[in-house]
Amino acid sequence: MSKVQAVDGATKASRVQRPFLDLQGWLLRQRFFTSTVLPATPRWLRWALRRAYFAPVDLIERFRRGHNAMVPPYAQRFTGYSGDDFVESGQGLVNVLANTAGLTARSNVLDIGSGIGRLAIPLTQLITPPGSYDGLDIVEHGVRWCRTKITPMHPHFRFTHANVFNAEYNPGGTVKAAEYELPYGDASFDIVCLFSVFTHMLIADVEHYLAEISRVLRPGGRLAATFVILNEESLTSMQAGKGFYNFTYHEGPQWLLEDGMPAPELAVGYEEDYVRSLYARNGLDVSGFYVGAWSGRPSAPEVGWLGQDLVVGSKLAPVRSAATP
Repeated sequence: MSKVQAVDGATKASRVQRPFLDLQGWLLRQRFFTSTVLPATPRWLRWALRRAYFAPVDLIERFRRGHNAMVPPYAQRFTGYSGDDFVESGQGLVNVLANTAGLTARSNVLDIGSGIGRLAIPLTQLITPPGSYDGLDIVEHGVRWCRTKITPMHPHFRFTHANVFNAEYNPGGTVKAAEYELPYGDASFDIVCLFSVFTHMLIADVEHYLAEISRVLRPGGRLAATFVILNEESLTSMQAGKGFYNFTYHEGPQWLLEDGMPAPELAVGYEEDYVRSLYARNGLDVSGFYVGAWSGRPSAPEVGWLGQDLVVGSKLAPVRSAATP
């Protein structure tokens, strides 16, 4: 598999920037912060504080020699931990798809929750026509950035804005997720991936998206999606105070940090049996289940740095009825 070309030191945080980024990373690993402080903070204040916090980091980056224009400002990144090396973390996602979903240079890939190009940028070094990449996201500024920076040089990379409502990421959205139809034809893709998307969607929305994903996947194609999976092992670890999420409320198989949250999509978990049955109902055979580190358990090597659990499903070929004699 092709690798992203080596990047120079300008893509790495400077000694002045690093403390800001390390503090953010440390906070996101503290369950008091992720499960108590964040839910109690109004959304508008969370996002305003985020922009203010990264303002000096981005100011330093803007004037650094050799600034890489293909790396977005820290304050604009809304997927993953902003302190990660953007190029290296994107290459990590490429490796996950190659190792678990059969990614090749000729794959037709749909990336739901494409963000601001973290996966797309390294994939430009791999995917060549007739392979293609389609990115879909509900955050418009990320789609605009990708269309401006990536598509002109790589026209087989396309980006679409879905104006879908999400209380955390797109509160002004005009379409309900449970009613949104993916703007692609049937059996269009070999791989559909969602990194940290279902972890921010409620149960009716997840069920609808899975049906749509099954529709656009080709027989033999694979879905690779991350979840926060609740089962006996992860619940035991979480309730022992390990990990960085503490889900305290559940409605059936859906778990939330707290009851009555104004933005419950901040973090959502699902029970393992439910996820497996949902895949099966949509013609997806679970071909890979990889434990992430969110609950404090050791993670599978294939997803070691992701934090979330990865569930890979293979699209089954439709069963043909026997011919009538």
